[in-house]
Amino acid sequence: MPEKLSGVRRKDQGFCAVRGFQEGQVVERVKAATRRIAIERITLNPDCGFSPGSGAPVDMDEVYEKLKVEVAAARILRQEFA
Repeated sequence: MPEKLSGVRRKDQGFCAVRGFQEGQVVERVKAATRRIAIERITLNPDCGFSPGSGAPVDMDEVYEKLKVEVAAARILRQEFA
């Protein structure tokens, strides 16, 4: 897998949307991952630096934007792979 595909992980680790990504970019990364990982083992995971225990400051606008992109990507992927 390309080095930049580090956001795609096994099902128990999910896929984290990267800051500044659009849904098409998330979709393309997931599609690229399906060349090596079965689609059934790939999930989109919203917990990417947002966990309460991390102690990192969380900008709610950034959280909203990442979740919005993730939801849009999930809709596209469900239509394509369902």
